[in-house]
Amino acid sequence: MNSKNIFLLLFSLLLHQVLNAQKKADLDPEKIKWENHTTADKLLRVRMPVGWEIDEKFMTYQVFIKSPYEGEADNFAENLSIYFQTMQGNTPEFMLKTYIEEAKIQIVRLLGESNMTEPRYFSLKGSPACEYTCISEQDGTKLKWKQLCIIKGQRIFTLTFTAALDDFSRYVHIADIMMQSVEIR
Repeated sequence: MNSKNIFLLLFSLLLHQVLNAQKKADLDPEKIKWENHTTADKLLRVRMPVGWEIDEKFMTYQVFIKSPYEGEADNFAENLSIYFQTMQGNTPEFMLKTYIEEAKIQIVRLLGESNMTEPRYFSLKGSPACEYTCISEQDGTKLKWKQLCIIKGQRIFTLTFTAALDDFSRYVHIADIMMQSVEIR
């Protein structure tokens, strides 16, 4: 290999590292431009990064928000989906606990017990809430997802952030901002 080819190879590697560093810097919440989106039915309002795509009524979801791909090698778009269903129960806390116990049974059956963290119960904006994370695989890609469940009236809203396992830690703070911003009317 001659010196010109070595130079070009080293330059392209350096350029690749610089571009990757810039992509990672773009994930800083302080540097991200944000926009608010209200669903057509006025039921939900969410804050999301400018440039992310939103689809209302995507499959069974109320809302589906996905990040742009980061290049040709990126084979999974990080996403936040929001789904809700009507529940019956004595109290909101009972409905949430029942829902989470059923979800846990299904997750353990599909993924195994070691792939789900212990649910954490708390109050979010005055409503009972619970969150946990899971690891799964889809089409050969290892995924990590964080689920936040919130009770509002007789409905349980399930917000699920999903990312490739290797990218989860880079995006989870953006997902947390989006999840915390959701307003349910």
